[in-house]
Amino acid sequence: MICSLLETKRKGWSRVKDNSWKFSHPTYFLSLFTIPVSVAHRIEKLQRNFLWGGLGDVAKYHLVSWDKVCSPITYSGLGVKNLILFNKALLGKWLWRFGTEEDHLWRRVIAAKYGLEWGGWQSKPCRGSHGCGLWKSISMGWGAFWEKIEFFVGRGDRLRFWVDKWCGETSLKDLFPLLFSCSTNREASFESVLSRSVLSTSWDWNISFVRDFNDWELLVVMSFFRFLQPFLVRNVRKDTMTWKLRSSGKFDVRSFYCALQSSNRTIFLWKSIWGVKAPRRISFFLWTAA
Repeated sequence: MICSLLETKRKGWSRVKDNSWKFSHPTYFLSLFTIPVSVAHRIEKLQRNFLWGGLGDVAKYHLVSWDKVCSPITYSGLGVKNLILFNKALLGKWLWRFGTEEDHLWRRVIAAKYGLEWGGWQSKPCRGSHGCGLWKSISMGWGAFWEKIEFFVGRGDRLRFWVDKWCGETSLKDLFPLLFSCSTNREASFESVLSRSVLSTSWDWNISFVRDFNDWELLVVMSFFRFLQPFLVRNVRKDTMTWKLRSSGKFDVRSFYCALQSSNRTIFLWKSIWGVKAPRRISFFLWTAA
């Protein structure tokens, strides 16, 4: 159905006068379902053939690789969306909402059906070998999505002290692997490693290890506690999930899509081609030759 719709729409596409052919994506469907690879390839084939003038019976040569066409304009591409990556970025919105909309009905239904991982930020994997449930396909994107997540510590009851990224872009288990390996509870919550005596108004770290440290390891231990000192604050607010690709901490599809694209890019002087006052056909010709 999607391909048939685009087949109809392509009659109104214009390769050089506007960008309609670049953005004729079934965004609504892509934001709900995982697009089959075969369907993505078929849609991209329509776009490739149109770009190179091959909609008729005569096949035309493709002068530039499709990967380059899908690169941003600033990186020598045309900014055409890679459908599979764009689909993953759109579905990332649901993963973000799952972690932030704790009390919403749809989220509670999924949590009841599949269960929750530690802290309740994400659902457990959908283990069933049969069926093609909506959440089953969406949840396959947890891996790439989770790499872009950081946390702001509140009460600390939903954050793992060693494992979760609450102190920057790297977790404590990766920053201090020696101490992590010696910890008595590697899944301890942030809340559980804080303590305060009855008479004291300040908090202190209460981290236990399976053994005493050797003399040559004490430097690492001292560095560890110096690193933790600025975080020795107890907050009454809830722990929150933040999107590290934006200064606002809020998820957006564009930043996720850009992160999913290849990082092996070289800056392209795109303004010298697309920013000049020249017919689009001329600019397009210069781009193919660049």
